[in-house]
Amino acid sequence: MQDAARQVINALKNTGSSFGIHTFSDSSPSTALYPNFGPVLLDAAGIAQATNAVNNLPNAWSTTARASNLAAGFNSMAGKGYDAVIVITDGKPYKANRQGPGFPTQTSWEDLTKSSAAAQDLASKGTGIFSLVVGSLSFPVYNHLETAGTRQPYFPYSETPPAGVQRDTTKVNWRYDFNGQLTAVRASDTITNDANGIPYYDRSGRLYPIRTTWAMTDTLAYMSSFSVKADRMGSYADLQNYIRGLITGCFGTVIVNKQIVDDSGKVIQQGNAATSGFTFQADQAQVNGQTQSNVSKDTDNTGKAAFNYPITTGPGSIRIQETPMRSGFALTPQNQEGTAVAAACTARDATGQPRPVSYGSGSSIVVNSDAPNNAFTLTGLGKDDRVECVVQNKAQVANFALSKKPYPPAQPRIVGKQNGQRLNSEYLVEVTNPSTTAGAPTELRELPSTPPGFTVDSVTVVPDGPTPLVTSAQEMTRSNNTWTLGAPALQPVPAGQTSRAKVVVVYRVTDPTVVNDQALTCSGSDATRGFYNNAQLAFGSNKTSDSAACVSGLTVGFSVTKKIAGTDANTKDQAAAILEGAGTFPITYEIKNTGKAPVTSVRLNDQRLNISTGQPGAALPITGLTCNAANRMTAITDGVEVTPQTPLATGQTLICQWNAPASLMPNYGDYHADRIQATSQYVPPAGQIVASQDPPIALQAVDPAWAVRIPIAVGTLPKSGGRGATGYLLLGLAVVGIGAISLARTHRTT
Repeated sequence: MQDAARQVINALKNTGSSFGIHTFSDSSPSTALYPNFGPVLLDAAGIAQATNAVNNLPNAWSTTARASNLAAGFNSMAGKGYDAVIVITDGKPYKANRQGPGFPTQTSWEDLTKSSAAAQDLASKGTGIFSLVVGSLSFPVYNHLETAGTRQPYFPYSETPPAGVQRDTTKVNWRYDFNGQLTAVRASDTITNDANGIPYYDRSGRLYPIRTTWAMTDTLAYMSSFSVKADRMGSYADLQNYIRGLITGCFGTVIVNKQIVDDSGKVIQQGNAATSGFTFQADQAQVNGQTQSNVSKDTDNTGKAAFNYPITTGPGSIRIQETPMRSGFALTPQNQEGTAVAAACTARDATGQPRPVSYGSGSSIVVNSDAPNNAFTLTGLGKDDRVECVVQNKAQVANFALSKKPYPPAQPRIVGKQNGQRLNSEYLVEVTNPSTTAGAPTELRELPSTPPGFTVDSVTVVPDGPTPLVTSAQEMTRSNNTWTLGAPALQPVPAGQTSRAKVVVVYRVTDPTVVNDQALTCSGSDATRGFYNNAQLAFGSNKTSDSAACVSGLTVGFSVTKKIAGTDANTKDQAAAILEGAGTFPITYEIKNTGKAPVTSVRLNDQRLNISTGQPGAALPITGLTCNAANRMTAITDGVEVTPQTPLATGQTLICQWNAPASLMPNYGDYHADRIQATSQYVPPAGQIVASQDPPIALQAVDPAWAVRIPIAVGTLPKSGGRGATGYLLLGLAVVGIGAISLARTHRTT
């Protein structure tokens, strides 16, 4: 470590460069006796100070607390004027002064995010970070270690881990939050992924967010996320070689610095995110030590893009063009030496001394402008020159792009074909401002479609995300089929950022008879299918941006068929025959899912019907009921609730059977009539429930059944005729006839 530091001093001495050392063990610095050193100018006096600091470097390490508090280290370098810092680390980031057993040695989410934020803040002020990672580590990352006594290893699966950190994707290691308790996911549990691929635990149709653990698996990737360059070393023995590679060729670079100006030429944006993402292309540049043609780079969050130009001997040249020019921007020429130029440049040689720059012609570095093509050429470059060129664009008027999609997790809406049922259909609206200045749209318009059997009750815009489009829920104003929200309620969208809102459309069923699954199913851009919702954003001078999204619907429902003795007899004329001698008679219920959403449970209530009036009376005592594929059967008032092992999918049938006791057997020639009533309640996903007081979707199906008791041998006719029993009556007479013939033959034989 000391030899590598001395190498840096020797390479940079007397070049106009400064030098400093910052430690980040524990609280940076790790000991009160050794404060952070520098920066000092590496002139004669500074070299002596820096050398002395390096000689005392071993005193910087604490023998009791050896945490890698990267955040504190980066913060200690802020405001020091460093152009570049080299970070050397062999540990995992964590804060050493926590409370609780074992906490000082654990890495938390806060450690990683605070370190990244501190690094990005340092970089945003013009400091380039170069990282050297010694060895390879893998370790768990904990959630919320800042609070004493709290250590939580689980994170929401929907949360994106930092670079280098991986989620545990093993299903049986997951947890879900059920009634405030983290419950383990079993291998047999049903998992449903949303449109973004995020898994949810599916408990009878209700989705619960998954939590999983995080682990740092690639410290190099983590350090790379905020570094200009990051490398891994096998050990500290390689440190000098890596340091030499970093400090060699610090010059021989052209840096393009983007600035945004207003109409007067005043600089209004520089060194920030508003100047990032502008693309420049060099006709040739070095990439990973190799010369390549047409090398493109985007400006970073400091508005800069750097090109290492190739040169062997003699003056070199490089042509740089802004291409493609970002929409709405234009190159703003600058005045240099009385000439309008595409770029204004300054230069230093390898010793840090200024080099003269001229425009059009000269004996040193010359800038030739090609403003119509947004380009400039540098000639006369020395091998180790460092050139910085400012390129200015004029600020554009705020422009917006609207994007709309179903609000995650984008589940289909559940429709029960129940008159008056209300449901929410939710959409995510994102308004992006690619401009260099903030601005607010003038109006947001929503044009929701209405599938057959529905009407729209209201449309509300709700804040969403860190930069919401509205500050509070705003109900839109209706005019025919268009709902609008005006400028007073719409918030300015910051330059280069995206604002979000949730649009909630309340639909209500007005005619259940025409509600159908085909019309509820989204089909591309077909506005007549599903809960299709078109949005339009108005801004500027008659400018608009449109986007549409669709949420599908699924009907839920079932039918029930009752059979007595295997016959589906719905009327008296179709009565099923119960033959003489039967002590009991079988009753069968067939419950079929006729909708598109799963059926999770059914309540069965069977009632006697008055033979004369058909009106329901006392309940049948359903006993000994058995069902195929039933997971649970629970006795309820006047019936049984059946829960299938798995929810009934579309078209599936649950078959249940029991034997009616002799007490229900009608007298010979009498009729028996009853009616099965199957009911269920379907609780839709939380996202589609309009209000907590809205009732769940009620499902109901009924089917009557008739039977008549017939004596086989006697052939007694029923008191009131019925075609359903005719075959059995003829059978009874035939049996009697056969018996008579048999007797007659016996008599003759005798």
